[in-house]
Amino acid sequence: MPLVALAVPVSARAQAPRVVVEALFKFMPVEDLQGDVAAFLVDRQGKLLWSQGADAAAKKALLGSDMLKSFVRRPMTSTNEYGFGAGQQRREVLAQVSVVDETGWGLVVQQPRARAFQAVDKMIVNALLATALLVSLSLFFAYMAARWVSQPIQRLAETTHDIAHGNFGGRVEMQGLSFELADLAEDFNRMSGYVESYVQQLRQAAQANRDLFIGSLRAFVAAVDAKDPYTRGHSERVAAYSRTISRYLGLPEEVQHKIWIGALLHDVGKIGVEDHILRKEGVLSRKSTRR
Repeated sequence: MPLVALAVPVSARAQAPRVVVEALFKFMPVEDLQGDVAAFLVDRQGKLLWSQGADAAAKKALLGSDMLKSFVRRPMTSTNEYGFGAGQQRREVLAQVSVVDETGWGLVVQQPRARAFQAVDKMIVNALLATALLVSLSLFFAYMAARWVSQPIQRLAETTHDIAHGNFGGRVEMQGLSFELADLAEDFNRMSGYVESYVQQLRQAAQANRDLFIGSLRAFVAAVDAKDPYTRGHSERVAAYSRTISRYLGLPEEVQHKIWIGALLHDVGKIGVEDHILRKEGVLSRKSTRR
């Protein structure tokens, strides 16, 4: 445990014995003096009374520092940075002087600047890591929440696109939807069902009209072919051959159907020609041609 002995001579008359008053001061142990940390004790005049963990260069730098000069002028707690040494031996230190209440002396603790700010740097790094972690967690939970909210809407949008492209049987799955979205999905499915029903009715009506048109067309062609027994069934055969050829050429189904109808009607002009002209053997006369 550090001890400091203080001796003060007391003046006396000449030829009289001198009296010396001595005092012994006991200091509490200075803790955490590890590595390059040094401690100093200075009096009110700035003289070094005691030191621990400091070499000669550190003591000299302290005694000549502005911090100590300021302490001598006005004793108060202060912190200062200074350096000493040259070249690679130069050291930058952070020192703090505190006033001892009982004596007015100054207790100086000195340590390398890098070590003094090591805890601050570590705290900054920890704060940055904690902030990054919190931001990452916030983004993750925000993504999950957005996904939880957007998935039902995306499901509804996909079903809407399917219906827009003709898939009227599409329905929105009700599982996992919130109350509001479930209500919306139910109305949407009901509307989709109505649309599908109406479209089905329109398709059936269109197919019935098509079948009626084809039936009427066949009857009309049969009536034309019936005017000449030699060409009976001719239009049907031409239409069948034309459709086979168009299918072989790889034409679309719609084009094949149009070719089939055109071939079926290719002899429709005969309906306006008199029967005796159609059945006439040999070459037509000039008079028959004008008719």
